[in-house]
Amino acid sequence: MSVTETERNYKEFKKLRKQGLLIGEAAKKLGLNRQTGGRYEKRLRAEPLPKAVAHLEKRILQMSQNPESSINDLVKLADALSKIKACE
Repeated sequence: MSVTETERNYKEFKKLRKQGLLIGEAAKKLGLNRQTGGRYEKRLRAEPLPKAVAHLEKRILQMSQNPESSINDLVKLADALSKIKACE
C-alpha cells in the first residue's frame, strides 16, 4: 500500500466514523481488515481537537494579560497545550 493510498483510506475512514459507523463497519466498507481499522482508530483518537487547541491558546492569552492569574494555573494550561500539540 502506498503512502497516498494509506492517507486516502485514512481520510475515508475518518469520514465514515464521523457519520457514526462502527470501527469494523467502516473498515469493512473500505475493504480493510480489522487490524488496520484499529490502527486508524488509534490514530484518529490521538489527533487533537482544533477547537480545544484554540480554546487553550485563547485562555492562556487571557490569563497572561490578567495580573491576578495564578502562575501555576498558567503553567498547567501551557503544559496541557504543549502535550496536545506534541500529538500532532
